[in-house]
Amino acid sequence: MYHVILSKTILTDVSGYQHLVDIYDEINKQADNEVTLHFNLCEQFDANLSAVLGSILDDLKSKGYTLWLSHPRSAQVRDNLSRNNFFSAFNPKYIPEDTENFIEYKRFIPEDGDEFKSYIDTQLMHKQKFPSHTQKAGRLIQESIMEIFVNAVSHGECSYVYSCGEYDKTKKPPCLDMTIVDRGHSIPFNVNRFITHRNCSALSHCQAIRWALEDGNTTKDIPGGLGLSTLMDFLRLNQGAMQIVSGLGMVEYRNNQLTDYELSKSFDGTIVNMEFNFDDDKNYRLANEQVDLSDLL
Repeated sequence: MYHVILSKTILTDVSGYQHLVDIYDEINKQADNEVTLHFNLCEQFDANLSAVLGSILDDLKSKGYTLWLSHPRSAQVRDNLSRNNFFSAFNPKYIPEDTENFIEYKRFIPEDGDEFKSYIDTQLMHKQKFPSHTQKAGRLIQESIMEIFVNAVSHGECSYVYSCGEYDKTKKPPCLDMTIVDRGHSIPFNVNRFITHRNCSALSHCQAIRWALEDGNTTKDIPGGLGLSTLMDFLRLNQGAMQIVSGLGMVEYRNNQLTDYELSKSFDGTIVNMEFNFDDDKNYRLANEQVDLSDLL
C-alpha cells in the first residue's frame, strides 16, 4: 500500500491546481497499485476542486490503481466534500435551503449534453443569488457555459466531463465557483496541432490558451460556436473571474486582465473554473433587448 498525504490547504489557485497535478504524477509513477489518499492534515479543501480530484482518481483507476480515501479529520473538509455528493459514503445533514450553497458533483459522458444543459440551468442559473438577468441573457450565458462541455467532447475527445461548485460567503465579494474538467486532449495540444499544420510557429502553453480565448479563434474546420468570449464579457461586467488550466499552462482572467502561470507538471486535459460574483445587483440583458418600462414603475 502506497500512502499520499494531502496538504493542509488546497485552494482554487495555481498552488492548489499544482498540488493535485503533483499527486497524480506521484501515484502514476508507483509500482504499488494500491494507494490511500490521506486527508488527515487537510484543513481546507475548496469543494469545487472535487471535479479536478474526481477526474484524476478516475484516470488512475482506469490504469489499474485501487484508491482509498481516508476519513477527513476536519469537519469543514468533510462537510464540503459531502454536501456536493463527492464523498457519497457520508450522509451529511443539511436543510434543503443549503443546496443554494453548492453545485452537485457529477460526471457526464459525451452523450449527456442535454443533461449537462439542464444541470447548468438548475444547479447554477436558478440560484437565488445568481445575478438577475432576462430570459435571453440567461440563455446566452447558459449556451456559453455549454460550449465548455462541447469543446471537451469534440476537441478533447474525452471519456467524461466532471463538474461541481461551491458558494463561499467569506470571499470579498461573496462568490460561487463552478469547475468543469475533462481529461482529453489539452488546449495547447489542439491549438499547436492546428496552427503548425498552417505553417505557424508553435505557441507556449499559456499562449495557446490565450489564443483559444480570442473571439473568432477556433480549431474547428468550420468556424462556429460561441467560444468563451461571451462568458468573459459577462464575468467582466459581473466582476467575476475565470481560470483555465491545460497542459503546463494556467491563464486567469480577473479585473479585465489575463495573467499567465506555469505549472511544473502537466495537467492532461482542461480545467475551467468560473467565479461568479453573487454580490451583484445589476440586471443583465442583451444590448438589443428592449427595456420593459413597466418594470420601472
